[in-house]
Order: sequence, then C-alpha cells, then structure tokens
Amino acid sequence: MANMNDYLDWRGDLTIDRDGFNDIDNVILSWLATLDLSGGVQSSIADAAGGLLRARRVDEDEPLLGRLFSSKRFQNVKLLDFTELFDEGEQMQFAAFAADTGEEVFIAFRGTDNTLVGWKEDFNMAFMQSVPAQRESVKYVKKIAAMTDKPLMIGGHSKGGNLAVYSACHCPEDIQKRVSRVYNNDGPGLSEEIMESGEYKAVSDRIRTFLPQSSIVGILLYHTEDYRVVRSTAIGPLQHHPSSWQVMGNSFVFEGELRKGSRYMDKTLKKWLESMSVDERRVMVDAIYDVMAAAEIKTFHDLIANWRASGGAIIKAAAGLPPEKRQVLKRVLGELVSAGIENVHPPRDE
Repeated sequence: MANMNDYLDWRGDLTIDRDGFNDIDNVILSWLATLDLSGGVQSSIADAAGGLLRARRVDEDEPLLGRLFSSKRFQNVKLLDFTELFDEGEQMQFAAFAADTGEEVFIAFRGTDNTLVGWKEDFNMAFMQSVPAQRESVKYVKKIAAMTDKPLMIGGHSKGGNLAVYSACHCPEDIQKRVSRVYNNDGPGLSEEIMESGEYKAVSDRIRTFLPQSSIVGILLYHTEDYRVVRSTAIGPLQHHPSSWQVMGNSFVFEGELRKGSRYMDKTLKKWLESMSVDERRVMVDAIYDVMAAAEIKTFHDLIANWRASGGAIIKAAAGLPPEKRQVLKRVLGELVSAGIENVHPPRDE
C-alpha cells in the first residue's frame, strides 16, 4: 500500500501549476507544521525541508523531508511566514505557517505537541467557548490575508484541523469570502453553539474533514460537515499519524465508515460529556492537570519514559488534591465507565 511518501515519488515531478493542489498536498503541508520552519522563511518549501535535514533534528520525518527536498512540486512553493508561540501561564501552544502555492496561499496550523500545556489547552475546549490558540488562529489568518490578495486555503492536522475550521468561521466576512477550502485532518470538531452559528454555516460547504478508520482525536466534540474515512495501515491510536494514511494517485483511499471501536468511543465520550455540567468539566480538567504538575511532569515523554516513578508521583499528588476536586474527579471517572458499559449493553427500551 502507498502513503504520502509514495505520492511524492509518483507526483513529485509535477508542479502544482501543472497538476493542481489536492488533498494529499494538504496533509503534507499540515504535517510540516509540526516542525520548526523558522529558518526557512522566504525560501521554498523544498529548500526549507533541506535545511531541516541538514540540521539533523527530524529523524522520524527524514523520508518525507528528503522527498520534499528533491521534489519539483514544492520547489516553487514559497514559505511566506512561520510563527510559534508558547505560554504556560495562558495554557497556549500555537504554531502556524503560510505558503504561496502559486494560485493560492495555504495556511497550516500545528496540532498538539508533546507538552502537557498543549494537551491541557485541548481539554479546555470541553468547557471554554474558545481557547487561546483558537483566538490566535483568527489573528494569524488576518495577518496572512493582509500580506496577499490571493485566495486562501486553511488546514491543519489534529488540533491544527480544529484551528483551521475555527479561524475560517471567525475571521472577518471579507476574508471569509476569500477562503476556498478548509481542511480538518483528524482534528476535533467544535462546540454545538459554534456549529449552529451563522459564521459556521457560511463556510461549512468548504470544509473537508478526513478521519482514519479508528479515529480517536477526530471524533472529539461535534462535526456537522460530511467527513471522509481514510484507510490506514496502522493500528488503533497510531492511525492518527498521517504517514499511515493510504493514497492512490492524487487522492486518499477511502472506506465506507469508521470502525466499530471508533464509533463506540464517539458515543461513549459524547454521553460522558453530556452527563457533566460545564463547571464539572472545568474541575475535572484542572484536577488532572494539577496532579500532573504536582508530579513535575512537563511532557508525555516524561510520563512514559519514567512511568514507574511517574505513577507513584501521580498517586501521591492525587491524594493531595482538595476534597471537592477529588470527589468530582472520582464521580466523573465513574460516569465514564458507566457510559462505556451502557454503550456495550444499551437499555432494553432503546
């Protein structure tokens, strides 16, 4: 089976002006947003990939970067801007870049990184109308729109997909009219309130959402737009990485629906969230973050690499939570288990 690396082997010699921008180009640029492109501004995407290879900081992505570097397809795609912000106090993790593809400009938002701050910001979406990275995404679209008069495409992977949709909904109407496509690559949806808004409905017909067969991240929160299910060669949560997404020519290989486990997870999480008030969601998320912070865990690498020591520190930190937080955390986790059991064995009257 073929993936986006094979796509660059097949199509890398065809420039975008000869063979137009497509869904695979979108996911390649969206994934590139995970990397530090600060040294490549004003160069082409291909040259920026070469700079990252020479810096030897991206072992996992070397196959893709090597193909981008040698690709004619991205030799004329100019990197216009790269912005990266991190604020632990504001609980914000944000990065984005803009690339001129010729006819249009593609804005790519970074997904969640390895830091607990980044994941905390994601969880905050369960109870906040907007999080700092979402508000920053709107500012970024305005910034890029002021730099060019070309049509805009907006995309991202994981949280970056959520930011793409959020920014398209909330940018000014004159900019919104310039947006030709919005790509959400296995990113969370939005709140029901935003989904029902006129701003969302104004761009909903331009949103393209792609989820792998066993999506976990992409089923979070709510989607009203149609989504396409992409075949993946990975197992379970590893399908989130787009290197496992299968392609044929200049298109993904699609499946008819999400796998049973993903549909079960979707129903369980939505039922669980609906069982909690907004305040309870806030207490739960803050309690989990407080426990991790008290255990001096900064990244998920810290958690996994030292899991024995981390486990003991987490248990000790949890015992030190205020009684009201412990009570809420215990109850909502119990409701998660109940929601899972009920979705396996639904009540007889359903």
